[in-house]
Amino acid sequence: MFDQLSAQGFAILRDRTRRDILDVGTGIGNPIPEPRDGVLIKELQPRDSDSALRNTLSARYGTGAFPFHTEAAYWLCPPNYWVLFCENPSSGKRPTLLVDGSELALGADSTLFKHVPWLVYRTYRPFYASVLETSSGEIRVRLDEQCMRPTYKTDLAERFKVFSDAAKRSVIDWTGGDLVIIDNWRMLHGRGPAIAADSDRLLLKLLVDQRRVQ
Repeated sequence: MFDQLSAQGFAILRDRTRRDILDVGTGIGNPIPEPRDGVLIKELQPRDSDSALRNTLSARYGTGAFPFHTEAAYWLCPPNYWVLFCENPSSGKRPTLLVDGSELALGADSTLFKHVPWLVYRTYRPFYASVLETSSGEIRVRLDEQCMRPTYKTDLAERFKVFSDAAKRSVIDWTGGDLVIIDNWRMLHGRGPAIAADSDRLLLKLLVDQRRVQ
């Protein structure tokens, strides 16, 4: 599992149960509840815009696809990892898509993504952050246009879309019992389209704070 995380930014474990999500989470860090509602292991299901919580991607995109973003980008320090478990993939065959955000550091726009401050504003205390940070050889990416915007007029949002459209994507086609660990400092994720209504699709999510992998 750790070799997969290091090599590709995520790891997939098959034939697991929902009880394994907490065991895996405590094995790689400190599981933490969602600050908005205090829930530790959260159920994720497609929701239409009318029934979704305010200021969420579901409120904006409904049951459609989600753009690439960082999980919990509105935190001062987003969780290092998060874990997803597939309880029911549904017949909609909706995938989860991943892009290696560290590739931003290799592009022509890397300096702009490092140094142009963005305002993280959908939080109790707004703050400034850059999309791309490098420290001690480690790269961290933070981007969610649902809660972030550049502090002055720039086309960085459009440039990021060009990057994400062209970037190599890893596709997770869910089956029941799949458990996926994602390096949230490195990988951007999105939700793919469904081929049919999939309101019965059910994933469980656990956020894990601070790296404990040696």
